[in-house]
Amino acid sequence: MDLSNSLTTISANFSFVSVLNGTNFKDWKENILIVLGCMDLNIALREDQHTSLMENSTHDDMRLYEK
Repeated sequence: MDLSNSLTTISANFSFVSVLNGTNFKDWKENILIVLGCMDLNIALREDQHTSLMENSTHDDMRLYEK
């Protein structure tokens, strides 16, 4: 997917999320989690923080830490 299609998709997804107004938190949170999940940006919500990288860290450790 090229950058312009990616930006269009992101914009379309975020336009689906209603504005948080204090009375719609449950629906807003559900929509945010769906959108972030579809964009694969919710890793911070699903995964515990990884330990800091060390000199002996593997490439897999580095790849996970970069996310």
